[in-house]
Amino acid sequence: MRLPKKPLGKFNTLLLILYVCFFTIDVFIKEITFMPWWFFLVLIALQLVQMYFLYRGILEVWVAHFNLATLMGMLQLALVLKPDYFHAVVYWAAVVPILVSTTLDGRHSLVWYVLTVLFVLFNGLHAYVQFGSYTLEIFPMRFMITGLIYVFLTIFVAVLYKQMRDRQSKILDVKNKRLAAQRMRLEALNKELTLQHDQLLTAQKQLLQSEKMASLGVLSAGIGHEINNPLHFIKSGVDGLARELDKDVEDVRKETLPYMKVIQEGVSRANKIVKSLSHFSRQTVTMDESCDIHGILENCLSILHNKLKFRVEVFTDYSATTHVVVGNEGKLHQAFLNVLTNAEQSMDERGKLTVSTKSSGSDIRVSISDTGSGIKEADLDKIHDPFFTTKEPGLGTGLGLAITHKILEEHGVRVEVQSEENVGTEFVLIFPIK
Repeated sequence: MRLPKKPLGKFNTLLLILYVCFFTIDVFIKEITFMPWWFFLVLIALQLVQMYFLYRGILEVWVAHFNLATLMGMLQLALVLKPDYFHAVVYWAAVVPILVSTTLDGRHSLVWYVLTVLFVLFNGLHAYVQFGSYTLEIFPMRFMITGLIYVFLTIFVAVLYKQMRDRQSKILDVKNKRLAAQRMRLEALNKELTLQHDQLLTAQKQLLQSEKMASLGVLSAGIGHEINNPLHFIKSGVDGLARELDKDVEDVRKETLPYMKVIQEGVSRANKIVKSLSHFSRQTVTMDESCDIHGILENCLSILHNKLKFRVEVFTDYSATTHVVVGNEGKLHQAFLNVLTNAEQSMDERGKLTVSTKSSGSDIRVSISDTGSGIKEADLDKIHDPFFTTKEPGLGTGLGLAITHKILEEHGVRVEVQSEENVGTEFVLIFPIK
């Protein structure tokens, strides 16, 4: 039978062993114990019943009270036997540790159990050596006094046991209240964390839009200049056409043809700029649009044309195959424009910007390289971190490449960066072919 692990179960187990030892001594070595053999058989039977109850987890309090009553009864018999008080006092000293041990746990209880067994064995040996046997002669006054002691000690230990249980119950209540308070704090922290997470997502979306608007603001002057130039061509062409119309009609067609070409070129250029800008400023969440990489690159270069034409020489080397990927066209415009803008800003004097594409069968590679100032090797791992920038204060937010990295990550694009200070930088964007 599996023994219970509670202190009371250990106590009952040791009592059972003690009773069995006394029974064996009484049967095989006569006149050593002061109890008849049948008394120990009764104790053993009762002890087995208690062990069963403890194993089933019932009647724990009543088992404790029964043990107290049994031990106090044996104390009373020890005190009223005729031999002198020496062995009675020793036996009483053995009973008290057992009573105290019912309120203890662990190693302390084990120590008391060992001391109890040693005291009882010493008492039996002392009685046998000094007296040879016990003679049952009961003294009325001694019986009454020991009975009062029995009642007092029983009540005392019962109250002590109840106080122990009440103390344990209070400790458990305090722990439960602490756990409940901690749980409430954890729930509050979880709600706060969820709220902060939602706020971060909102802030991220706002930063994406703010960066887009900031890019539009930076480019607005160049875009205005690009639109004004074609309109000026149109105006000049119309003025010249008006003057020619005053001449002979026969000469009109031949003379107005160059002006018409100027007008057509200006209108075409203005339309291209407006179309590029409309692609860039689109705000959609879909990720299933067909995106022409060459077309997106040309749109971005058109928007940057006014900023590039005076300082940067642009070379394009597109593969013959049209490369179309699935994603969000507006976001890809923003990503490419950020990379191209960084390349343009890195070149202080007249530089060279090269944009090329090629397909390897499993992916599409877009290379954007410049001959600018380059990036320090120690900063290469930081360029995609939010708010990291090597530009002068006021010239950059540190969000452009961080947002670009996020957009490209959403599209499954792998980014490789190679850079050397005062030589230039190359960004290679690798699109998977789906």
